[in-house]
Amino acid sequence: MSRKRVVAGLLILASGAVVADELTDLVPAETGAAACWQRIYDAPHLAAHPDQQVAAMTLSLNFAAYDDTDPGMHYFGMDVTLRDGRRGETGGACRTNDDGRVNCGVECDGGGIQIRLRPDGSLLADLEAYGFIRVEGECASSGEGSSFSLEPGLDDKQFLLHPADGKLCKGLLTQW
Repeated sequence: MSRKRVVAGLLILASGAVVADELTDLVPAETGAAACWQRIYDAPHLAAHPDQQVAAMTLSLNFAAYDDTDPGMHYFGMDVTLRDGRRGETGGACRTNDDGRVNCGVECDGGGIQIRLRPDGSLLADLEAYGFIRVEGECASSGEGSSFSLEPGLDDKQFLLHPADGKLCKGLLTQW
């Protein structure tokens, strides 16, 4: 291998162009394994992005199996707070597609997100890849849960979340 190819390969690695896409790169396929990411957008960021509706996002990813005979699955939980004060949670199963991308979806056509781990440990949550995600809010006055759809907007397409203490995600983790 030529020296130029080695140097070019090292430059690509150093640039952060290589990312982990497999679910097991995010969280091992071991019952109880979990990870947590969060971002709370501060006032200066929101002022610089007036069209951004998401004010905070927390995302958990975990692996769970029902029993010893169950092969298990990766699950995600997400808590979102919007600029207008609405808040809600959503979640579902995640899988790696044939193209190596990790998609996490909400059952019953509730949309989803695509996630990608970056070399620095942060997570890029891509809302635009699915087009929307249904979020369940707090109970409405009628006693039924309210929900809203989070859709990509001018400043609500991708969210860079940073590693967070697992305690922040405890309520979002799938429990059997």
